Amino acid sequence: MIYLMSMLDCVLFKDEEIFVERNLLYELSEIKDERYLIFSHSGEITGSLNFYKIINSKSSKHGNIISFKYNHDTYIILNPCEHKPTFSTCIKYKNNDVMINLSNELVVSISGEILLEQKIDLEYSHYEIENDSLFIYFTGKREYVVVISKNELKFAGYIDECNIDGEEKYFLTKKRDSLNHGAVCHVTKGEIDNYLVYLDDYGMNLKREFVVGVYLDCIKAGNLNYAHALMSGEFSSVNTETLSEFFPKFDSFVCLDETSVALINKNTLAGIFKFEIDKDSIQNIIQID
Repeated sequence: MIYLMSMLDCVLFKDEEIFVERNLLYELSEIKDERYLIFSHSGEITGSLNFYKIINSKSSKHGNIISFKYNHDTYIILNPCEHKPTFSTCIKYKNNDVMINLSNELVVSISGEILLEQKIDLEYSHYEIENDSLFIYFTGKREYVVVISKNELKFAGYIDECNIDGEEKYFLTKKRDSLNHGAVCHVTKGEIDNYLVYLDDYGMNLKREFVVGVYLDCIKAGNLNYAHALMSGEFSSVNTETLSEFFPKFDSFVCLDETSVALINKNTLAGIFKFEIDKDSIQNIIQID
């Protein structure tokens, strides 16, 4: 079988429009040597693809598209993006140069050391310096903030909720994951505290088919205690603080079935893992590729 998944809502066009919803697996059939244009929902062309050439290529990367095989099936992951002009600026902070480079990816560095690299659709807005903290603000469909203190990255996230009262600031980012995590950055008198909250006030009866997705959402969000609670047997003896070290760095994942998942990092396959699950708990994790 050949499957397509897009990380963004988009439209494929050749002879007719094909609407593709994000994070859904589509089975492809009758693959021909023909090219499709990729449009965003707002109408801009963001690229093109040829399924036939992708599945017959020896390479796994094709611009913003990656492909890989698992269990004799081929998966094509589509990550269309608009090529934006590069914007750069420099901020003087505590006798250091903070460089901001923004195109399809936001890169923030201080004195040559990269603090943040994230693929994101933003425009630079302004910055503020209070006490020892630097706040860099961006605008877009969702506003975004980067917080640096003592030359270290303390927080980077969308501003879905914001409360500022004098020297006290609260920023909340909605993770929009399976547990509806919220990441909070609380700044008061120069002190910075980061923590997670649950934006739903009801319990969740976890079904077997959702265990893998919930577990990886917890790893991404940094909710290691919840992730550890999903493990059982000998596997539950793993130290909570080292759970994230078991996986390579990833910024998204694709569930291939109820127990197998592909980890993606910067539009590159980071690894395929298979989970052994008993009822609603994880007993083992095996790296396949």
